Amino acid sequence: MAIVAAIMAPSIGAQTSYAADMNTDRSVLPTHAANLERSLSQQIHGHTGWIYLMSWNSTSSTVNYVGPAESNPYKAKLYMTPTVSAGPLTASTTVNKAVGIVKDTSASGTAIYKEVMDFNSKASNTNSNLLQIVNAMNSNNQHWIQAGLFYDNAGLYGSPAWRMQYDSIQTGGCFTGDFNSVSAPQTVSTGDSIESFIKADGTQAGVYSMGETDLSNNHGTVFGFSESSDTGKTINLGQIDTGSCHYSSGPEEEEQSASSFPVAYNWGSQIFTFGFYDTPTSGKTVSVTGWNTPWGSSCVSVSTPPVSPAQATFTATSC
Repeated sequence: MAIVAAIMAPSIGAQTSYAADMNTDRSVLPTHAANLERSLSQQIHGHTGWIYLMSWNSTSSTVNYVGPAESNPYKAKLYMTPTVSAGPLTASTTVNKAVGIVKDTSASGTAIYKEVMDFNSKASNTNSNLLQIVNAMNSNNQHWIQAGLFYDNAGLYGSPAWRMQYDSIQTGGCFTGDFNSVSAPQTVSTGDSIESFIKADGTQAGVYSMGETDLSNNHGTVFGFSESSDTGKTINLGQIDTGSCHYSSGPEEEEQSASSFPVAYNWGSQIFTFGFYDTPTSGKTVSVTGWNTPWGSSCVSVSTPPVSPAQATFTATSC
């Protein structure tokens, strides 16, 4: 952890100098958190394999970690899988459906600055973790970026509690991760109004962040990473299929169990509502020109979602 201590102090002191370089996007983070995020993104830019994790509330922001991914103390124990079969755990994925967004109407294409997903948090039963996931890809579609909220009913991390999972998986390798997946503890309650996001840095090539805001209680976390071979400054929407692996943008629900397949919990229905920002300074678009075909198991159905508003409803069925 020595490397963390060495660079945490400069990150705090640099907030003022970076503030003038901030874009006008304030839809996800308050100003003090956005300034710290900017400082941390400057630190990881050009450092291959570096990541950061920060948390914030209504009055302050905290650096949880910044440095090499292999030294990250928040390593995750599961992946949000791109297949409908069990992931690289003994756990079985019993619900894994995704709806991919084809394009944003205002951009007339798949490249945008930021994607946001609004929903109310839900938990599964004592045997399963219900992950509520937002997906996108990096600018060259070589990396699948995911942020998922879940309550750890399966006890994969010890005592059951809310956690936020952050993944980036290479689209050519199914379970080939770009870093040790991160699982950050959260102070969330069932039914809270949540906004998850994935966005590009907007000014620095190959730098991305994703996070969660508990709108009911005004706090959240942000995770960031850098891809040295990525020259783009946007995220991409759409879907890439490679054999049995599917990489979709937009919403996904995935239920992982600590028991044998199938252990699916009838969690009812859940609505995911989307917004899109073409540039760091543009307003939010709430429409899409289309959705990709849902894929996954028979344990859940997905509504035929409207293109305006961009909203998908997932309903649990018998497995």
